[in-house]
Amino acid sequence: MRGLDAHLDGRLPRVVLNLLVTAVVAYFLACAAAVLVVDPVLPVSASGNEVSVSLKNKISIPPLSYFSSIWSRNPFNAARPKRKAKPKPKPKQKSIDQLAIAKLNIRLLGTMYSDFVGLSRAVTLDGNKQKMVKVGDKLSGFVIDEIQRRAIVLRRGKDRQLLLIDNADKKIAAKSANSRSTVARKDLKAKFQDLDALSRDIQLAPATRGKQKGLWIRRLRQGSMFSKVGLRKDDVLLKLDGTPVAKGANPLALMRLLDQDRVVVDILRDGKPMQLVLIITG
Repeated sequence: MRGLDAHLDGRLPRVVLNLLVTAVVAYFLACAAAVLVVDPVLPVSASGNEVSVSLKNKISIPPLSYFSSIWSRNPFNAARPKRKAKPKPKPKQKSIDQLAIAKLNIRLLGTMYSDFVGLSRAVTLDGNKQKMVKVGDKLSGFVIDEIQRRAIVLRRGKDRQLLLIDNADKKIAAKSANSRSTVARKDLKAKFQDLDALSRDIQLAPATRGKQKGLWIRRLRQGSMFSKVGLRKDDVLLKLDGTPVAKGANPLALMRLLDQDRVVVDILRDGKPMQLVLIITG
């Protein structure tokens, strides 16, 4: 027993000392954690308002632009992705009623208007000389771009002007400006049989404009067959060859339309009714 008591007497102070050191260290660690985590609360001010300061508000985090100088130096010669330049939007071509009237020493005597562009003709008078012209012919430095009823559209570069039989004929020419386009029958049928390709080119949604119901062209890919035949984004399709599209497009009826040589498309453009004449060949 004496040996055991002597052994315990020798170890007891060391155990007690270790416990005290552990307790002190734990206390200081707890205090440090409280300082880092808990927001300090300041005493109540003389006005009676409690003032508290958050440690987060004291830390100023610089914005990303602060590091732009480091990024611009590129010290590690890191490869940087090239930003693609946004394509410039193509300017919309003016309609006939927006064109300026050409001031030339040439008179327009008459036009022979046809749904087939190649058959349209115009008769001009240059001095005492009459001449019959067609689309693509040159006239006083211009190229004949279109032949409409009682008017022809002249183009020089990006400039387009209107030559009229009479100045009052501008409205008549605008009404006859039914974008007559020619498209191959096989291309049309192939497009309507490939629904994935069709949805990439054009997207339609039901629309109501006043009392008229139709299909709104919400998206149209530039350069697609539909844009080439004269359709534009935000046009509203009303009728296909006299049949309202709002009643639902019947695929069989649509395919029968593609067997015709000529299809008239009634649309609304900027709130105004228009007709597009589609000439189907082949």
